[in-house]
Amino acid sequence: MWRGIGVQAAVAFLLLVAGCGSGEENADRARPEPSQQQETESDGGTHDARTIEWADSYCSATRRLVQAVSTSPQVDPSSPERASETSMDMLATVSQGLRQVERELDGLGPAPIRGADDVLERTKGEFSELRERSEGARNRLAATRQREEPDVAETRSALDVTSNVLDEVGEVNLLGGMEEIPEFVEASRSADSCAELLSAGARPSLNPDGPRE
Repeated sequence: MWRGIGVQAAVAFLLLVAGCGSGEENADRARPEPSQQQETESDGGTHDARTIEWADSYCSATRRLVQAVSTSPQVDPSSPERASETSMDMLATVSQGLRQVERELDGLGPAPIRGADDVLERTKGEFSELRERSEGARNRLAATRQREEPDVAETRSALDVTSNVLDEVGEVNLLGGMEEIPEFVEASRSADSCAELLSAGARPSLNPDGPRE
């Protein structure tokens, strides 16, 4: 899971790659063609292509974080210096993934699902805050590495901050609360990107052990 830095973080990446895939193979997976989405029968009636397409685009955006983390460099805990250096690399990758999520969420049009726009705005804010904290943690690590004389205590403190940030990233709900909207859940059953997220559970996250209580 995403608890702390080092071996445990590396194990989390291995679990993530095994469960979610990595690289362009998943990133470029084709979405359902409109002809396949025209009207999907369900217990609650039919969902038009626009609703399914919007749900798929939303899930595709949040999956960018999964894809970024699955290709992230591992943390080397062999020394505080190596842990600091490799943690900076990881944070850079995470920040890039979060920024990509933000860009794609910003590009979504008005939701054809009642209540989804409010959830979208909250989700965008949450991912933005996570990115800012990730960048802040990386900047703090960078500052410790610029000292002529290494300060072990300061480096360890910066690594603790990084660990906390990565815990937050690992626990973030990748659906952002959309799983509480029945119409979104129904439409997501016909959206490939959502199906891949929901295969990890009703509240998908990067943490293979699930959210902390």
